[in-house]
Amino acid sequence: MLNALTIRLIVTVTVAVQFLCACSGSLRSGELLAQADGVVENNPDSALVLLRQIGSTEELQGDDERALYYLVLTQAQYKCYKPTTADSLMPFCVSHFASSGDSYNHVRALYYNAVTGRPSRNPDEAINLLKECERVATSTGNLLYLLKVYELLGNLNDDVGNYRLNLKYAKLFFDKSKEYGNPYYMAHAISNVARAYALLEHGDSALVCIKQALPIVNRLDSDTKALILANVGICYHENGDDANAKRYLLWSLRVKPRDNALKVLADIYNKEGKHAEAEALWQRALAMSDPPTRISTLKSMAAYQASLGDYRKAYASRSEAAHLSDSIGKAMQDSRVTELQLQYDHQLHVSKYYRLAFWGVVAVVALAVAASLVAVAFRHYVRMAKVSMQDKDAQLEDVRKRYGELEALHSSDAAKLEELVRLFSDLGASTMKLMATGKAVCEEIQTKGRMPYSMPDAEKGFILYFAVQNPDVFNGWLVAYDKLTLSDMLFLVFDAMGYTVKEISAILCISEGAVRTRKYRLNKSKKKR
Repeated sequence: MLNALTIRLIVTVTVAVQFLCACSGSLRSGELLAQADGVVENNPDSALVLLRQIGSTEELQGDDERALYYLVLTQAQYKCYKPTTADSLMPFCVSHFASSGDSYNHVRALYYNAVTGRPSRNPDEAINLLKECERVATSTGNLLYLLKVYELLGNLNDDVGNYRLNLKYAKLFFDKSKEYGNPYYMAHAISNVARAYALLEHGDSALVCIKQALPIVNRLDSDTKALILANVGICYHENGDDANAKRYLLWSLRVKPRDNALKVLADIYNKEGKHAEAEALWQRALAMSDPPTRISTLKSMAAYQASLGDYRKAYASRSEAAHLSDSIGKAMQDSRVTELQLQYDHQLHVSKYYRLAFWGVVAVVALAVAASLVAVAFRHYVRMAKVSMQDKDAQLEDVRKRYGELEALHSSDAAKLEELVRLFSDLGASTMKLMATGKAVCEEIQTKGRMPYSMPDAEKGFILYFAVQNPDVFNGWLVAYDKLTLSDMLFLVFDAMGYTVKEISAILCISEGAVRTRKYRLNKSKKKR
């Protein structure tokens, strides 16, 4: 009897100890998850360290903790620029927090579902999630994620060239960042608004806007501080104040090197005649630049190389810039960001099933029309082939007759043939004369900064000289534009050589407004593709 009681006591104690250990492990995992959630926004590295101490999701209790674990892990990895290992589980997090009524985590899940995994590569799904995130954040007063949504929507429009929508979302981002009161977000919002103005060619507004960030610049981290100072310098440069531009650009580079600051400072040094310093900064910019800055840097280098007469290097630099521009343009062709935003902003939700049925009917009708056209064309081809076969002998006889006549006229038209040869020789001589004029005009512009209108056929020669040096670029214009006047081609040549609007106006002795008008007219005359 005693042995049975002893065994029963031992079993009871063992079960109790196991139960307490399990409860302790669960409690520890829940505490670690809560601590990681508390620091993930500002210290994502620390959050990852805490999450690694959780052995596995099996230790977490229920869907609440599991959904929070996947969300915090995705957020921490995204903010640390690491691959997001739980992004495929974000839809589960969205639906769980929506059904449980946890609006704060519902907003977070929507946002990080939009920026990670498959939605980040699908504009339709990403914008759908961001708009839903905007709606929920607005209804719950979640300022942090509302300004994050506006920042991301602005960046999306910036990427695809929708600069007016970019300005709209940048201003919303700025308004919400002021309300939120964080200097980091305020500085980035001011920078985004200034960039949107600059892309719309409102240089004065961009400069006034970016200078609003200077009072808080010393409260920012080094990356953001360098960004703001570089943007201030660039705005000064674009408004013609190179003295202040150099001051802020050098200050930015002392904080942390940035590709755009290096490129613009190199342009200023090149303009001042400090060519060695300019070349060194251009090379540094190329080593660390993103595609848009790299294109701009290559164009500046090409203009400098052309001014030295090294047209081979200039052509290579400009060709690389053109290839990069083509690559970026192709990557943006399939974007439907503007259309999607207009649909969501104006509540134009059309059922995808109705759309599918509509396009199915259109496809069937198109196939029927195409089949009818093919049948008509085939009958026409057969009829024409019969006519051709009937007339074949008569045509051959006519060819023989004409050949005999040409042989008979050969001796009598010898003088006319000699005159034709002489005309072709004169044409070659005039072309070489125009080429020499074009080279002289190019050298005159590089040394004196003015178009020598006193030279005969100065503009024609200059355009012909550029066309011979850059045949691919010139042929690209002929393909891209419907009609080109002599003035249009002259502007395109200067633009391709890297001259700014201000420099072109000085060379041609016309106002900057006239140059911008010509640029706008050329953009409007581009062929639709």
